[in-house]
Amino acid sequence: MIKLDAIINDKKLLDSIQKGVNQFNRSKAGKTKLNLKINEKGFRQPLGRITGDLDKFESALAASNARVIAFGASTAVIGGITKAFKALAVTTVQKHFADINRILNVSSGQFEKFSNELFNIGKKTATSFEDSSKAALEFARQGLGLNETLKRTADALTLVRLTGVSADKAVSALTATVNAFKTQSISTSDALNKFVAVETKFAVSARDLMDALGRVGSAAIDAKVDFNELNAMVAAVQQQTGRGGAVIGNALKTIFTRIQRKDTLKALEDYGIAVRDVEGATLPAMNILKQFAGTYKTLTDSNKAYLREQVAGVFQANILSAVVKDLNSNT
Repeated sequence: MIKLDAIINDKKLLDSIQKGVNQFNRSKAGKTKLNLKINEKGFRQPLGRITGDLDKFESALAASNARVIAFGASTAVIGGITKAFKALAVTTVQKHFADINRILNVSSGQFEKFSNELFNIGKKTATSFEDSSKAALEFARQGLGLNETLKRTADALTLVRLTGVSADKAVSALTATVNAFKTQSISTSDALNKFVAVETKFAVSARDLMDALGRVGSAAIDAKVDFNELNAMVAAVQQQTGRGGAVIGNALKTIFTRIQRKDTLKALEDYGIAVRDVEGATLPAMNILKQFAGTYKTLTDSNKAYLREQVAGVFQANILSAVVKDLNSNT
């Protein structure tokens, strides 16, 4: 008997052939028999792969859905934070303007113009609204009008940009300068322009000048030193000693204070240095220092040390030496 084996993987083809095989086997009555084998693995593998692919697709779909939900939630949170910041900014601006107008006490139309100009000043000087409003508020508290407040605010913010100091410090420095040299009619614009002029021509920064004048201004006025002379003195000492503006300002304050003392004036007179005018009033400090510088270079070392201590004390002697050296120079 002949036995034929055939392996078929296709189900439809298998059904068709199976019918033919059965008919063939019945007709031959055992002489020849066909045997049809089914490869079940061939059917299961594609189904398994399809099932696996479906599972993966379902997982990917779930993951993408989770991402969409997360993105939507994040967008909502970010949107909420943005709205909150906008609301906070608006509230902050309104609060600053309310504080300023409470002091200025002007009409809504006038204050609207003031507000627009304040924004323009901040834009021109590249400073934040917070700094602009701070400066304006501080000047408004000094009893200034709208125009003067805006003018001084612009000067202060320009100083902030040039020196890098805070708005509070710039306002304080300009205010102290203007108040100290009020008798000389120095405005904030004058002070700013002179700071910049000295900074441009000499090795001294506007910040050092500002720091120095903030410490010595009142003492300089008492010693009859004008604004230009003080600027020149600070610049000269800065170039020769390299000390900071604050240190120089404190040193000059000591010198100006001591040079008006009776014992110091008496010591200088003993060395032939004129310290009083014909009416008996004490000469300006710069006049005394110029005469002191001329006499100083003719003295012996011990006499120099004695007069240095009388005029500047022990700790500010190097600053006085720098002043004397500059006064004796050809510049």
